[in-house]
Amino acid sequence: MFKLFFSLRYISLVVVVFSFVGAVVMSLSGVMETLDAVKSMAGMAEPDAAFPAGMSGGEVAMIRLIEATDRFLFALVLMIFSYGTYTLFIRRGGGPEEDEEVPGWMRFKSIGELKVILAQVIIVMLYVRFLHEMMHAADLDWKQLVIPAAVVMLSLGLKLIHSDHK
Repeated sequence: MFKLFFSLRYISLVVVVFSFVGAVVMSLSGVMETLDAVKSMAGMAEPDAAFPAGMSGGEVAMIRLIEATDRFLFALVLMIFSYGTYTLFIRRGGGPEEDEEVPGWMRFKSIGELKVILAQVIIVMLYVRFLHEMMHAADLDWKQLVIPAAVVMLSLGLKLIHSDHK
């Protein structure tokens, strides 16, 4: 019975593969957004209804690069999640020489460690999202403080969780 249950861990291989596929898709999306930023900066881009009419090519390029950064960060989150899931559920043992090739922050011993890394990256993604929103904002409103407040609360929560594990 235990062997049957233990072999079910290979179901997580689906999570690993599709998380990695998602990372590749988001990386390609970030590359496309970066190329659009280059076109905007060079004045070769078509006017985009998503941006106010008076924006210069440099301002549009800056917003596009912030959006590309957000996509690249999400791709990294998916890669870390994919590797962490593989390490925790599928990989057996792995010798010390294999562990030396992997950076220390990507050596997961528990799902809790994976969650902490993912939470840290998500906080950075929220910060980048806030920058994106500020660049698109025509007028400032108190509702725009929701994301920075969430970043602060998530950071404090992560700090409390992390201090409990030490």
